[in-house]
Amino acid sequence: AAPFIDAMANADLIKGFIDGSFRPNALVTRAQFAALLMATFPATGNDQRRFKAFRDIPSNFWARKVIYQAQAQGFLAGFPDGSFRPNDPMRRAQALVALINGLRFGQGQASELLVYDARAQIPTYAVEEIAMAARRSIVVNHPDIARLRPMESITRAETTALVHQCLVNLGRMQPPNSPFIVRPRVAS
Repeated sequence: AAPFIDAMANADLIKGFIDGSFRPNALVTRAQFAALLMATFPATGNDQRRFKAFRDIPSNFWARKVIYQAQAQGFLAGFPDGSFRPNDPMRRAQALVALINGLRFGQGQASELLVYDARAQIPTYAVEEIAMAARRSIVVNHPDIARLRPMESITRAETTALVHQCLVNLGRMQPPNSPFIVRPRVAS
């Protein structure tokens, strides 16, 4: 993930810790993910969606503002029980759905998922968004590019790589030379 992390750090879009480390293998919580999204894709002010209050986000929660901004921009939603679960680890499928929806990249088709070995593990709610992520070469998988692992918790390195690839799609970053970027493949 070094090329992605270096590019994002050089663009001042990600920060390390006070001790100078980045901790690439540390898991990302849903609140931390919202903070990264809003640092990278700040609110434009044009989105007038109504936000839904989450019962588990107190008024003094450190990430309250960015969680509601990410919700208003269409990146993140809560759960059917009215919670957001800010301290839960973000799942890889959730991260991809959030990025594709928030950036309004559209929806793909299930046939675009042929690049992944375990397509059946992709949750129903995420199929079209993950297909679009495959089409746009947003997914970065290490060490096996065909192994999506949609229900695993996402790390700081993985999150940085996905966000970087979204910025490539928006023309804000140059594509890195990485063998771990998933390239689209459809049925013939």
